[in-house]
Amino acid sequence: MAQTPVDVNLQGKRLMICSNREPYTVTETEQGYEYEATIGGLVSALIPIMRDTHGIWVSWAGGEAGSEQLPATQMVPGAEPQFRQRRVFLTPDEVENYYYGFANQALWPLCHYFLERSNFNEAHWEAYRTVNHKFSEAILDEIDPEQDLLWLQDYHLALVAGILKRELPELKSSIFWHIPFPHADFFRFIPWRVELLQGMLGNDVIGFHLPQYCLNFGRAVQNLLGYDWNREKYEIYVGDRTVKLLPRGIGVNFHYFNDLGGKSETVRKAREIKQEFNAPHLILGVDRLDYTKGIKQRLLTLERFFDRYPEYCGEASLLQIAVPSRTNVPEYQEMKDEIDFHVGRINGKFSIQGWVPIHYFYRGLPQEELIAYYRAADVALITPILDGMNLVAKEFAAARSDECGAMVLGELAGVASEFPDLVAVNPFDLEEGARAIKQSLEMPEDRMRQTMRAMRQQVRERDLKWWIEENLSMVSRM
Repeated sequence: MAQTPVDVNLQGKRLMICSNREPYTVTETEQGYEYEATIGGLVSALIPIMRDTHGIWVSWAGGEAGSEQLPATQMVPGAEPQFRQRRVFLTPDEVENYYYGFANQALWPLCHYFLERSNFNEAHWEAYRTVNHKFSEAILDEIDPEQDLLWLQDYHLALVAGILKRELPELKSSIFWHIPFPHADFFRFIPWRVELLQGMLGNDVIGFHLPQYCLNFGRAVQNLLGYDWNREKYEIYVGDRTVKLLPRGIGVNFHYFNDLGGKSETVRKAREIKQEFNAPHLILGVDRLDYTKGIKQRLLTLERFFDRYPEYCGEASLLQIAVPSRTNVPEYQEMKDEIDFHVGRINGKFSIQGWVPIHYFYRGLPQEELIAYYRAADVALITPILDGMNLVAKEFAAARSDECGAMVLGELAGVASEFPDLVAVNPFDLEEGARAIKQSLEMPEDRMRQTMRAMRQQVRERDLKWWIEENLSMVSRM
């Protein structure tokens, strides 16, 4: 994925990134090592900085067959090495308890306000602590505190900075929390809340998508740890240290999506998609299959739409792309079964010869193909129950170089705060959602273009490059 170079002054520092996912999957073959970059704009955007600063990326080795035989440290990728990749090797039990356990059965649901799904298991917590110590030890093996800036990624690694600060008090580090941070009263439910907050406060900068998440974190620190904080300056005072909170919502590579969306091949593919699904109006949903994404509620909203506006039967169809996620977790398997049931039930209720209301794809799509679906859609239906940001909305706007296409957006998606011209809906309000779909399908062209133009300007100005520069510039100045 081509990316505009990130122009950020790191004050002569080297960048070290630490994440759960590795930037390159490396496989050893008879011919040598094969390298495959992790799919995602963030990795693509950071690689040039890693190359230019001769950086180090610390990550879990991934658990692929044979990964335990790979060297702990390796220059990547291959013939043209750009930076050093340091692997952290985890046992199957550690992966099960740290990743599938505490990270995704405690922090993930709790931060999305699904308390009833939260599992506060002590064995999971102990594995989380152990793994965070393993990451910290790998960082200590590689880091030069006088030369390096450390940028931690996400809720899997909340304890790392606190561990490192005790060993290297002079180290400058930052973390970005990619999911919502819940209200302070909600965060209290975690038995190990104090240690989590203290771990995060080992950073000099803590990044969140929204000002509200900064507010929630600041209140949690004040209520649970007693530290003073300044909500106007986004500062927390920890002894003689000042920890900065940074509200900056992550962006997408605008130029990549815009340029590919405008290609003649993409436009042709989009026309073919419209013809394939045999509906004058195409409504698009794209989500990872997760209970936070509101796919069931979206299907029920579509059912209400056809109940209220039967004239659209045969005229509009939903194409729902659900990317498989955590397929080995029984809860997610049950969720898939429930989605399958509702798709079949609604299609059975409304289908007429040659037309069905829902086309359901349970698979991921290559980026180029997905952009063609963005161009084909008349309406993007993006209604998660709660999302830290939601990049599908930004990708959809960036891909619409034709300035066409409407969007129905859930009010609790973080991106809703960046698109004020849109009327956001409550994903549980089926009537409101049905009306919003109808209004979007019937929106006058001049109004559609005005709204899309404003969204595209926002996505262009606050793209992925801007987000990286904002985060790294702040910590490099401290």
